[in-house]
Amino acid sequence: MGLGLALTDALSQLILDQDISVDTYNATLGKVYKAPFPLQTRWVTHRPCCAWYTSDLRAMKREKRQQNANLGNHDLRSTSNF
Repeated sequence: MGLGLALTDALSQLILDQDISVDTYNATLGKVYKAPFPLQTRWVTHRPCCAWYTSDLRAMKREKRQQNANLGNHDLRSTSNF
């Protein structure tokens, strides 16, 4: 009985040490990432599906947004002849 109890105590201490190690690792990792990458709150609005919002309309809107983004990326000063 004494050996079984000693093994149980040793196993319990090992599990406790492992939990402490994991907690320490998580805390340290959290500190490392929170400094350069702080958590930011984002709002996500979920809307019900609409019959008129089809995949064709979604594709057209995506294309329009991409074209607008491409227009905004050009530096007009570099193409001038001045």
